[in-house]
Amino acid sequence: MTRPQTTHAPVGARVPRLDAAAFATGRACYTTDMGLPGMLHCRLLYAEQAPARITGLDVSDALGLPGVEAVVTAADVPSMPMAGTSISARHLFARGEVRCVGDVIAAVAAVDVATAQRATELIRVVYDERPAAYTLEAALAPGAPLVHPGKAGYPVASWMRRWFVEAPGNEATHFRLRKGDVDAATHDSSVQVSRNAGW
Repeated sequence: MTRPQTTHAPVGARVPRLDAAAFATGRACYTTDMGLPGMLHCRLLYAEQAPARITGLDVSDALGLPGVEAVVTAADVPSMPMAGTSISARHLFARGEVRCVGDVIAAVAAVDVATAQRATELIRVVYDERPAAYTLEAALAPGAPLVHPGKAGYPVASWMRRWFVEAPGNEATHFRLRKGDVDAATHDSSVQVSRNAGW
């Protein structure tokens, strides 16, 4: 039986996007363009200093602003560090310590964007600034201020536990991968290909 030929084979052909016109003309609808009855709007307050310890956090003025429904900080959520490829120590909200400018201090939910933004401006944060290393060389130097002083006690993602080796200082991770004999495999290969990737 002969398979019928099709004139719509996409492999190897340029396939036009059905929504291309909407994106090109600015008519495409994104999630942030959507509005539903009773929907609240969120704005985040990001850390303005780092590294630092948060010694004071007052959200009372933000909560008192008409139209604000909630202000959420680390005190309102469980202490659950997000898993990463090496260090699992970043939290949804900064928990006392700010490691980088941009760590989230609080989230505000309000009836509209302007009110949510105004509420973030009413949150008062007091920082105790800490010493920092601002270059890679300074961060790797002996005695450099540690980004993660308690790193030795952090959890390690289960999938990488067999390869993880504790790294010193501000180094995040060491990997040791040993599998097979590369020199022997190269010597016995019938074809060897190498090229410079241009990096």
